[in-house]
Amino acid sequence: MNNVDYRSRYCVIGAGAAGLAVAKNFKAQGIAFDVFDRHEDVGGLWGYGRPYSAVYNSARLISSKTMTQYRGFPMPDNLPDYPGHEPVFAYLKSYADAFGLRDNISFSTEIHRVVRVGREWQVELGSGETRTYRGLVLASGMTWDPKFPEIPGKFDGDSLHSFAYKMPNMMSGKRVLVVGGGNSGCDIATDIAPYAESCFLSVRRGYHFIPRYVFGFPSDRFGELSIKMGTPIRVRQWMNQLILRFILGDPASLGLPKPDHRIFESHPIINAEVLDEIRAGRVTAKTDVKSLRGDHVLFKDGSEEKLDVIIYATGYNISFPYIDSQNLNINKATPRLYLNIFHPKYDNLFVVGMLQPDSGVWGLMDDQARLIANYINGLDNGTDAARRFKQLKSGPQPDMSGGIQYLDSPRHDTEVEHSSYRKIVERHIDSLVA
Repeated sequence: MNNVDYRSRYCVIGAGAAGLAVAKNFKAQGIAFDVFDRHEDVGGLWGYGRPYSAVYNSARLISSKTMTQYRGFPMPDNLPDYPGHEPVFAYLKSYADAFGLRDNISFSTEIHRVVRVGREWQVELGSGETRTYRGLVLASGMTWDPKFPEIPGKFDGDSLHSFAYKMPNMMSGKRVLVVGGGNSGCDIATDIAPYAESCFLSVRRGYHFIPRYVFGFPSDRFGELSIKMGTPIRVRQWMNQLILRFILGDPASLGLPKPDHRIFESHPIINAEVLDEIRAGRVTAKTDVKSLRGDHVLFKDGSEEKLDVIIYATGYNISFPYIDSQNLNINKATPRLYLNIFHPKYDNLFVVGMLQPDSGVWGLMDDQARLIANYINGLDNGTDAARRFKQLKSGPQPDMSGGIQYLDSPRHDTEVEHSSYRKIVERHIDSLVA
């Protein structure tokens, strides 16, 4: 790529699901760009066994393929409703091939540092080469920088984050504690239960569990029916809690804490299998960890267990280590961006994929990328719509909750109700092309 004027191009960091959505939309709208990814191929975290992949062998989508897939690019009909990592990885590669995206991607290329110089972005590659770009899109993902809780004491056994967990036979014959009641924690506890001598699941608070299927339909597709019918959120919450109690029973009867919130007010736990494992005695529910005591762990209810391994399924930091945090308008640990995309001041810095919807995310990433492309072209063409949006993005955040009052926790800093979020983004997309 000799004699290329990088100052006329955008730098896109990441060729996972988010970066591919950006590349597809930028190419469709004639925006010059380069994509960089530290992996040897597209697909990001879905490349099982990669150094930066959080995927374990049994991992599959927690949202159905219909609610997850990109706009206008459906997953194959022969895939199950919740495909595993291999077909998902293949799907992402087929997406890149279908839209001819590979020619714009530099693989096995680290981004060492990004610095704002004037109105441009100076990008230093791992090779030492430095390029100056007109704009920057961060699409490097949210599930690669493990977060560990602060727990008093010291544990003498093996400790690992769910990021490092891959196969259940790693835990054969061991006494294992999984810390964290989210989707990964429940999946891993279910996965290792038949192998471990004992498996314990420590949860800090009560959650609502949702099965993958409700009355024969993928649960998110079933829930979409009431959204399309315009059912008020309080009615939806009441109906869904009634249905789940009928299908799953009362999780509190299994030793799990009673939820202190309504359904949908925390990120959904799409796993009913862990409840079956608890009923069968292969998983034991425990309260939050109070302290580590050598080869024992003390729980907040006063009980204690001797353990060989602790797996921390405690989430991830939102992390962009290659760029100075002062350029991201960070409040506490989370960048504060309009629609979780747009910097309030810079017109050439965007983030794609920094959101947790209550359903699939790739279609929303496609919407985000399309909105960014429309905005860039609007600015380049000097449209009134782009000028209006520029003012809008520097103001207050719109309500992306759909009337849901999310729990006040760092985990929900990027939580959105997918239908409300999509409508807001689509409205802006339409306004920028009007």
